[in-house]
Amino acid sequence: MDWPKRFYARAIVRRMRGVTRADLVNTDGGLYVVKWKQNPVHRRVLINSLVGAELLRRMDIATPEWALICADAEFCRSQLPGLQPGLHFGLLRPGDATTSSVYDSLPSALAGRIINRADFVRAMVFDCWVDNAHQRQSIFTPLSTDYYGQMVGNGHILGFRRGAWSFSSQPEVRLPLPVPPSVYLSATAITLIDVATAQIQQTAAPILDSISRLIPDDWLESDYSELGSVFEKLSQRTALLADITKTWLAQLPQSESRY
Repeated sequence: MDWPKRFYARAIVRRMRGVTRADLVNTDGGLYVVKWKQNPVHRRVLINSLVGAELLRRMDIATPEWALICADAEFCRSQLPGLQPGLHFGLLRPGDATTSSVYDSLPSALAGRIINRADFVRAMVFDCWVDNAHQRQSIFTPLSTDYYGQMVGNGHILGFRRGAWSFSSQPEVRLPLPVPPSVYLSATAITLIDVATAQIQQTAAPILDSISRLIPDDWLESDYSELGSVFEKLSQRTALLADITKTWLAQLPQSESRY
């Protein structure tokens, strides 16, 4: 199958939490959490979500598989009257909706059972780079007595605030964090941060160029030139990334109890 994958929406399973009013949708490719182009926030949320998911995938940071979800006229008529037929953004839901548990947070006491804590450290570097204007969202699936975390909810990357792309050089720690502050401050974390920063600096420009070609034209509308400018600023932002992450780390709570 060509990339990106495309699947047809068949039926809505249930509404998901969140201001974008995403739905868990049964498609011919499995269960996907779908953000619709006609959502209460902005169609740019779909652009941000695609860019974020694909950048995370290219960086090998844990995130669900994404796909373009096609809502045809029959689906819109029977499932979501008022939705316009077309392509929408979907993230694959891990497991089966009726038998598999998926958690959007874990108590800090269970942080030691997350088997891929390194992904959260690297995702912090990613969020500093793309100026995620929302707290990092993640999901956790149980694996025996442990948990596997994946990054979701990239609708407010690229400095997306009040409907506009506007980068800030001052990152803000938004609590609660997916894992406790100590995870980001360990000796292992410092090495991971340096490696992730170098990876972004070395690969940003060609990756952004290829990702721009994945975005459906009807999501862009009149934003083609502006998004090109956003990507150029994002590429230039790599030079500041080491300082931005240090600023972020300096804002962390000084104790787990305060967290």
